[in-house]
Amino acid sequence: MSDSSDSKGMSRRRAVALALPALAWPVLARALVTRPPRAWAGILEGPVPRDDLPLRTVGLRSLGGAFRFDPPGLLISPGESVTWLNMGDFHTVTSFHPANAHLLSAAVPLRMPEDAEPFHSGMLGLDAGSVFEHEFTVEGVYDYFCQPHYSFGMVGRIVVGGPRGGGAVSGDDANLIDVARKELPDVATITGAAGRAWEWASRMNGVLLLRTRDADPGAAASAVLAAASRDSTLSGLLGRDGMTMFLDRLDEFAMSVDDGADYELLVQRADEAKRVLDVAANG
Repeated sequence: MSDSSDSKGMSRRRAVALALPALAWPVLARALVTRPPRAWAGILEGPVPRDDLPLRTVGLRSLGGAFRFDPPGLLISPGESVTWLNMGDFHTVTSFHPANAHLLSAAVPLRMPEDAEPFHSGMLGLDAGSVFEHEFTVEGVYDYFCQPHYSFGMVGRIVVGGPRGGGAVSGDDANLIDVARKELPDVATITGAAGRAWEWASRMNGVLLLRTRDADPGAAASAVLAAASRDSTLSGLLGRDGMTMFLDRLDEFAMSVDDGADYELLVQRADEAKRVLDVAANG
């Protein structure tokens, strides 16, 4: 495809993605007259639109000896599911629950709601594309780990139901190894603006999941771009320049999906967009 064609394709996609905010400006302008900026900002904040978006997906990553869940934390509602996508190496998705104590030589404290069922994916093989899915029905905080890489700090956290979910149900941080304690994100981080950045990282992973299933991920990639461009919470986190940079990287990812790029290139494009999110989330 020529540079000219690329430019036109990008312009079309960005035009669609950014059209709704522009059309809404007259309404927002009237709101600015009657509301102070901080109060007005709340008008556009709220749940991420779900229509046509791919599944929330957490990547299981092994990058240069760094083993991690990508993203490390997610906020979801009761009754929703999370999918984990193995992106190479051997991994598990295992809840911190005494029922899983036999899987580690270290202590496995209860760090999830007492009345929720523990989960363990079993070993997800070396080939990229193997998945595990779990539905979360009980509100609270769920901490989990990767069995072979726990000693490297490969841990994650799912908050179900928002801030009222509270902290870990039982088992204080003294029962975790130091590196795991360091890598677990705070509940406030997940339920705050930084958690919204991780939401979009999980949606990009959802596009990659569709790609591994030989589905057509083009519509999903376009939906992610359009919805992210309307997210004022994300815009507030990234700032004007950061939001522009993120949408440009996300647009390049979506264009690569449309062009039928191979899986490895799509992962690279997604990582470029996620790096913009990571800087803001960890700032």
